[in-house]
Amino acid sequence: MLIIACSPKEEIINCPIPINNPNSNGFYEVVWQVPLLEDTTSSKSITPEFYGDNVIYSALDYSGQNPNSFTMRNKETGELMWNWNDQELGGFPPNVGQFQYENYLVLSGGEQVFVVNTETGEKEWNSEYSPSRLRIGNIEDRVYFTTTSGGHNNESCTLTSSPVKEEQWKDVLTLTKADNDGYAPGFGMPVSWVKPNGDTLLLFQNRSYNFSLGDGKIDFYAFNLTQDSVEWVNYDITVGGNSSIYQPVIYGNKVYFQGAVGVHCFDILTGEELWLRKEPGYSFANCRPIIAEDKLIFNPDGSKVFALDPETGATIWDKDADAHGAKNMVYHKGKIYFVAGSWDGYSKLYALDASDGTTLFAERTPNHIAFNSQAIFDSGIAIDSDLGYLYANDREYFMCIKLPD
Repeated sequence: MLIIACSPKEEIINCPIPINNPNSNGFYEVVWQVPLLEDTTSSKSITPEFYGDNVIYSALDYSGQNPNSFTMRNKETGELMWNWNDQELGGFPPNVGQFQYENYLVLSGGEQVFVVNTETGEKEWNSEYSPSRLRIGNIEDRVYFTTTSGGHNNESCTLTSSPVKEEQWKDVLTLTKADNDGYAPGFGMPVSWVKPNGDTLLLFQNRSYNFSLGDGKIDFYAFNLTQDSVEWVNYDITVGGNSSIYQPVIYGNKVYFQGAVGVHCFDILTGEELWLRKEPGYSFANCRPIIAEDKLIFNPDGSKVFALDPETGATIWDKDADAHGAKNMVYHKGKIYFVAGSWDGYSKLYALDASDGTTLFAERTPNHIAFNSQAIFDSGIAIDSDLGYLYANDREYFMCIKLPD
């Protein structure tokens, strides 16, 4: 049974009836949902962002008929706060093309940076078009971006940053092909760590490719932002010269980095590789791990989810969850939640027990039954811990889901 509340502008669909889950004694309940686009044309959302009592999501129309739009709604009711779009905003890379700082939502619009005021739903500024690596990141109040000399076989790459609140770019580090053994350079987005002496280190990768040789290589950098100098570099660290596009993960004085076929752990102070974990037949490129309950947890391109000891890389548990390529992972009250593909061909919402990896539920979107549609869970999720609500989209609807206690 669906209760539909209508207004002249939109339709908020409330679903108070629990949807039984065959994989669990519990259930999840859709509190409210709205079409991503009015005609439910297949579209995609950023990973939801929270601002105060509200949640922000987007609609990227796969057909290209509608401009990319961003919407903020009340987290509890779905009430519309604002909607924003910009004709200049191109396609944005999911999970690596967004962040929020205070009341600013920062977006990668292809090869430009856009900053939106989340209070008003209006654009504060956007950068000029520039050949880039598309992805953005942040360290405190600054947005980081990479610009290149243009083309795939670029002669140079620059890591640059600007204050979020006003556009004022400052170059951090430039690397040329000539200084990179003939490989076209390409910096990944950094994470930061403060040394015992107070200096700030930026930790990031250089994804390089030599088109003449048909060979890639990955170097990992520690750049001392305080001293404006490279602290250490680990050169050509991955098998096959490929890696994940996602940012590294820091835990204590260690940084964890995903090559295409293994997870590396480096001592941040010295750059020493402490351990490298591989699993035959698995690629580690498509899911950024999380730290939860003192475990490094990730879902590579296979059916298993792994929990490793962050100190040694040893297995704490690994379970076949019938899931691969998780969009992102969120820890909440002893459980790991994520959306991922399953080997029956459908994307599902998963919940795993963080203590031992047991699958508590793995469920398709209820809309494939309720509306007889081709809806599938897609993009990242977000959880409001106070409300116990999870926010996700299934390419047709953006939904608020009440999690079981």
